[in-house]
Amino acid sequence: MQRKECRMKKGIWFEDEKEDEPKKASIRHGCGTLFKIFAVGIVSCMNTDNNDSTAEINRVRRHTSPEVLEKIDQRTEDNIRFYSSEPAAVISRRIRALEAEWSIERWLETNASALAFTGTMLGLTVSKKWLAIPLIVTGFLFQHAVQGWCPPVPVLRRRGVRTRGEIDEEKFALKILRGDFKDLNADLADQIAYIRQLIDAVKAG
Repeated sequence: MQRKECRMKKGIWFEDEKEDEPKKASIRHGCGTLFKIFAVGIVSCMNTDNNDSTAEINRVRRHTSPEVLEKIDQRTEDNIRFYSSEPAAVISRRIRALEAEWSIERWLETNASALAFTGTMLGLTVSKKWLAIPLIVTGFLFQHAVQGWCPPVPVLRRRGVRTRGEIDEEKFALKILRGDFKDLNADLADQIAYIRQLIDAVKAG
């Protein structure tokens, strides 16, 4: 049986030319997910605040409907697949865009502060009834901080707004593709090499 040789910086990986199609399809489908898993691990190694980020992801995701979660995750995986075949300059532009992307927390904080400020000003100048607005808004923020949910969250999630942790998963996956972690320890380097093998399988398919 003929073999196709996929050369990489570390080692050589052989793929059977007649590899089972369902297996190849499974590799393609799982590629983005694997990148996200290892990206989270890299974030954990590099960011001392990752525990808070992980807790925030879990809280929001627990209160997001399965259909919306599937769409958000699929978007991330599709982005990773697309940029896996792009040059480093294009990947860098995407990373900059991700760093500027507004997370759900930023949307909530901005809208809440604007409403609270408006309600306070109207309460002081027009009618004290308007003071109910900042009271309600701060209650929503407290609920979100504790539970990861408040009434605006489902609306924002249906529009595809991601948490900062979800955005970082894509960002660090793209950094792996760009080669930012070449000097990490051998174990993590081997894991990244395996992911790149999967990328080669996707391209070869």
